[in-house]
Amino acid sequence: MPPVLASVGSLLFSVAILLTGNGLQSTLISVRANLEDFSTLTIGLLQSGYFAGFVAGCIVCPHIVRRVGHIRAFAVMASSASVSALMHVLLIHTFTWWLLRVSTGFCLAGLFMVAESWLNERAVNQNRGRILSVYFMVNMGSIALGQLFLMLADPKEFILFVAVSILISLALVPVTLTTAMAPAPIQNARLHFRRLFNVAPLGVAGCLAVGLANGAFWGLAPVFIQDAGLPISTISFFISLVIVGGIISQWPLGKLSDQYDRRRVMTAMSFLAVLSGLALAASGVLLPGALLYLAFTHGAIIMPLYAISIAHVNDFADPKDFLETSGGLLFFFGMGAILGPLLASLVMEYFGYWTLFLFTATVHAILGLYGIYRISRRAPVPIGEQSEYVPVPRSSPVVFGLHPDVDKESSDS
Repeated sequence: MPPVLASVGSLLFSVAILLTGNGLQSTLISVRANLEDFSTLTIGLLQSGYFAGFVAGCIVCPHIVRRVGHIRAFAVMASSASVSALMHVLLIHTFTWWLLRVSTGFCLAGLFMVAESWLNERAVNQNRGRILSVYFMVNMGSIALGQLFLMLADPKEFILFVAVSILISLALVPVTLTTAMAPAPIQNARLHFRRLFNVAPLGVAGCLAVGLANGAFWGLAPVFIQDAGLPISTISFFISLVIVGGIISQWPLGKLSDQYDRRRVMTAMSFLAVLSGLALAASGVLLPGALLYLAFTHGAIIMPLYAISIAHVNDFADPKDFLETSGGLLFFFGMGAILGPLLASLVMEYFGYWTLFLFTATVHAILGLYGIYRISRRAPVPIGEQSEYVPVPRSSPVVFGLHPDVDKESSDS
């Protein structure tokens, strides 16, 4: 194992186990809720509840960690998330499930913050970018792996919920056995929304749009597949292919945005996402068997938009404000991810399951049109003066401490 990974191997293993469980749970909740005849609106509210809890956790959990320490906080959050997974099969009730999703989102925010603060502590300027890249691969790959667990048992039974609980509990082992010193206390990001929007409006709009579209996708794509008449096993492959497409396209599309006006790349990707969404919506009604063939392409288009939006904002932001800026962008993503499932579920409730991707296509169309407007209002950053694109997972604000642009912040201070 390379030295850069040897020092963080146990932490990455812990995160991989945790994300495998959470990736399974996110899809399993939507599938089981649909099987329990929860309304589409209720399923959307469940996904919104998760992101509401996650945003709240990003604000509150730093205070908990400072009070009881990293390992105790991690143990409390993991134990609580593990219990929440089991409670879903003991109390099958819409409001109870919503509370459990809020609790799970809150706990996962704390777990990510603790794990990522440890990764930050192990990182130095020479290896920070490599650690972040590996972390991104572990993050996305584990979520994709979690989808495949859905095929191991009947979602109507309790076994998969037990599997989620076991995986989250196992994530405790590498972290609690570590002999490394606890990292520095987690700091809350200061949020200045108006100033952030004034720096790079299209980047902020991009993060919000990604939250709206992707939040709706994660919560309601399983319902879309089920209502299209396809077997549950198709859900696993569909979402896994979307994730794999996103993993593979991150670097080529990110580097393309380094070589051209990043706004033009974002705008082009937005309109391609419109076409991809419309194709998925049509296939869901006319040719459900084609959905798997479209999944990879859809993921390849939509997944890199978040990191490219962040890179665009950093093209204009002061390097010393990098952590504050990135934390604010994550907050905009979170707000979009709360609203997206709710709005998309309302559309699906009244017009049918196929309108999920009509909703995401509409969001991307608005982003693309706004991109055209912004291109006409501001000159591009000269090529070569842009910040370097780096793939960033959508986890907690602490992950941005691994970004290479933190080097600029420290060198300028």
